[in-house]
Formats: sequence, C-alpha cells, structure tokens
Amino acid sequence: MNKFVFDLDGVLRDLAMYLYINCKVPFPERWNWEYKGKNIFDWIKEDNYDALLYAPVTKYFGLIMEYHENKNIPIELWTCQPLNWIKYTKRWVKRNIRRESGVDYKIELKTTEEKEKSLYSEKNLYLIEDSPNFKNYERIILIDRDINRELKVPHRVKSIVELDNKLRRLEKE
Repeated sequence: MNKFVFDLDGVLRDLAMYLYINCKVPFPERWNWEYKGKNIFDWIKEDNYDALLYAPVTKYFGLIMEYHENKNIPIELWTCQPLNWIKYTKRWVKRNIRRESGVDYKIELKTTEEKEKSLYSEKNLYLIEDSPNFKNYERIILIDRDINRELKVPHRVKSIVELDNKLRRLEKE
C-alpha cells in the first residue's frame, strides 16, 4: 500500500491567489519570477508576512483533508521555505488543518534535494508537489501549474477529480 506526503505551498496553501487578490500580483508563469522588480519573498515581506497567515486553501485542500480524515491518519507536509516563514506557516497549518478537519499533521522543512532523497529512500511513498525543480518525477504527483507545464512527467493532475482518482488508484498498488 502506498503512502502520500504533501508539499504545502501550491498544493494546500495558495500564496499566488493571496498575492493576486491583495497585492494585484499576477499569477507566476515560471518558477523564478519577478513583478515590478520584486520576487515572491519581497512581496511576502512587503505584505508583512500576512500572505503566509491568511492565504486561502487551494482547490485540492478539501480532498486531501477528507482523504486523511477518512483514514484517520496524520497528514505529512514537506515544505521548502525560508526559516523566517516557519512561525507563520505553523500558524496557518494549525488554523486551517486542525480547524477544518481535525486531521493531525506533521511538518518537515526540507530542501528540494532533501525531499527527493527522502522520497526515494522509502518504498511505496509518493509526494504531491507543484515544483518544477526535481530530477526524478517517478513518484511525484505533479499539480499542474503554469510554472511546471513544460515538464513531461508520469503523474500530472489538473483537477480535484484527477487527484482523487490518482490517489485511489495508487493507494491500491
């Protein structure tokens, strides 16, 4: 039976939507982007880190919480972010995951390389992710975004239904 772990930003927390709504920053079309000479880290700081606290959940959030609630298993989050974001991220996770579903959780701060090493060091593990920066996507379920669209990967999802079907199918293998 396969196990699933999740990236946070772009998979559960929608920083891009928050920045679009509150700061009028267009959605990114590539991983490293700037708008008006500022990157995501600059925009988050300029917004006094409120994006990290108040960003909405993604469209996949409910499905992922339901999946874990039905199985009564904690959600494991692997996130890559600056250390000064962590206190805000923990508050967002506590507020949204615990309040919404009662699902327990575990957060691990990992670089892309550490995520990849952890993923492939354990059998039957899949990562749900949106980053275009991995070397091997064999066990990564890629959430389709403009920033990763050029990648040819074995597991790409574009909708809640596709993610649900993918999780159900892979869970049984």
